[in-house]
Amino acid sequence: MTIAVDISSNAGDFQLQAKFVLPGSGINAIFGPSGAGKTTLLRALAGLQQTTGNIQIGGSVWLNASRNLPVHEREIGFVFQH
Repeated sequence: MTIAVDISSNAGDFQLQAKFVLPGSGINAIFGPSGAGKTTLLRALAGLQQTTGNIQIGGSVWLNASRNLPVHEREIGFVFQH
């Protein structure tokens, strides 16, 4: 299983563009300086941030031009920092 992401998202004046493929097992980490878009990326994956592009988890399409899987149907956990 893989996690394939190719998205664009806007949060105020900030624009996120992310494209990557990750293994669907093990541990993956997102790191970077403050303001780099880490939270925006996680919110986009969880469906909490308006996003365009493609998100595919294994064989399941979460986001593409004709589909945007609702938040409650995405098998993902999100724990806020504060």
